[in-house]
Amino acid sequence: MPDGYTTSTALVLKLVIIGNSGVGKSSIIMRYSGEPFRESYIYTIGVDFKLKTLLLNGKVIRLQIWDTAGQERFKTFTTSYYRGADGIIMVYDITNIGSFNAITEWLKEVDRYVNDRDVTILLMGNKCESSDRCISWSEGQRLATEKGVLFTECSAKEGTNINAAFLETTKHMLSAQGVKERQHHHRSTVDIIATDACTPMCCFR
Repeated sequence: MPDGYTTSTALVLKLVIIGNSGVGKSSIIMRYSGEPFRESYIYTIGVDFKLKTLLLNGKVIRLQIWDTAGQERFKTFTTSYYRGADGIIMVYDITNIGSFNAITEWLKEVDRYVNDRDVTILLMGNKCESSDRCISWSEGQRLATEKGVLFTECSAKEGTNINAAFLETTKHMLSAQGVKERQHHHRSTVDIIATDACTPMCCFR
């Protein structure tokens, strides 16, 4: 925790990660947590979450990152976790056209369960390091523009754009109308510092 601040002064923001199974949601979150990339993860069952702490614009932010299962049979269970979300990251795999086509359905689900029109939404294409790309950057950007959401590509394997994507999303959540301060009693010992060597900001709308 930064000097001069306590958990009682922190602003809690809820960020939900959604997308089809196998697109790399858990890998992205693990990368952002500072853990090394692993080629395989056990699929998330239901919902898991991590807590992060960062100092942004003079505020201590406690970021609750909810990792939802992409399997269809868990959707009914996970819809309750949309409630109260300040931000949503929708992930697709740039080598899997099915995961990209499914984004429209994920957006419909967000519209159905998220009543707050100030929620920040980021569309993120994962595995941008792959030579097996079948969805171009421009296709992802075009869909994001059409739906009125932010857009970037990342690589959980190489760590590209991960920190920048979460930082930019958090900035938009902070500036969104209706964000409220909420008290909490969770502990977190990890401070976030954006250290990506790439130039990701050009990727955001």
